[in-house]
Amino acid sequence: MCRFDERTFWDQVYTHCSSELLYSTRIHPLPTFSSTSCNVFIKREDESGFGISGYKKRKFASLLPFLEQNEIEEVILIGGTYSNHIVGLLQLLNEKQISYQLVLKEPSNQKIQGNAFLLALLNRSQRIHWIPPSQWHGHLEFAQALVKNSQTFLIPEGGLCREAVPGMATLWKDIRTNEEMLGKTFNHIFIDAGTGLSAAVLQAVSSQSSPTPIIHVILMAEGDNAYKQVFKKVCTWLQDLRLMYTSPVFQAQLYRPYTAASFGSVNATVRKFCQKIAKEEGVLCDPVYSAKLLMQAQRVIHSGAIDGEVLIIHSGGGTGLMGFSDQFALGLP
Repeated sequence: MCRFDERTFWDQVYTHCSSELLYSTRIHPLPTFSSTSCNVFIKREDESGFGISGYKKRKFASLLPFLEQNEIEEVILIGGTYSNHIVGLLQLLNEKQISYQLVLKEPSNQKIQGNAFLLALLNRSQRIHWIPPSQWHGHLEFAQALVKNSQTFLIPEGGLCREAVPGMATLWKDIRTNEEMLGKTFNHIFIDAGTGLSAAVLQAVSSQSSPTPIIHVILMAEGDNAYKQVFKKVCTWLQDLRLMYTSPVFQAQLYRPYTAASFGSVNATVRKFCQKIAKEEGVLCDPVYSAKLLMQAQRVIHSGAIDGEVLIIHSGGGTGLMGFSDQFALGLP
């Protein structure tokens, strides 16, 4: 059994990544979240850029070099019409002149707004395959049938693939840098999960450090078992990439949003929270991911269930927020 060596680990991680897509993001206190037993901070992954915002940019930092180094000529890209992932990756595929086909879940809402507008603006492919929601369960098999040769690469929904893992791992390195600058060690870290890749990578990589933080994962789309399967897959990928040699024990705390729990649903409570945190903390949240993350984290913190130094990771999603403007009472004439 090989002992984990942190310095070697990071040296190897960065060999998979493009430095131009990596970045550091700041953290700052959240006074209205803190309590007598918890000091709460937020990590501003949302400040990493406009078009490509949040820790998805980290995934692209290793995914894009893989596409270029392997001379991939065409990408099969899976997602939703309002996906932050699709909008971010299309910018890079256009920049690098890599062809693509889109396999998209047919939206129930036909409004061209938010990320749907940006997708329409960016898309240069004449090959869009619309999959009705009733048939979405077979989307992966449909997409796999489009892969004709080794110069075609399939990127699953949310970038759930081995090639995105090294870039995503850099989130933990950046958090460690934040800790050194603050002179603090975080006891608890809250992160949201769509497909679960980002949370699973953070959980796996942080488990190799001492002391090890407790990772709290708010599941926005899938259930506990699906997330645990993603975690196992991530551990296997880390071993395939020779970044780890053993699988860590699963120790994360899993939650579902306590309101509007169905993926994509938004209610008055979530909208009110978006407005409240914008005014009180200066933080812009999309109502599908980051708002529900912060709401659930605040609920756990104020319940007294945890104590110590707490970090909440804002995953980005600002472009998605634009699609909800008509649902907010803006007070405009």
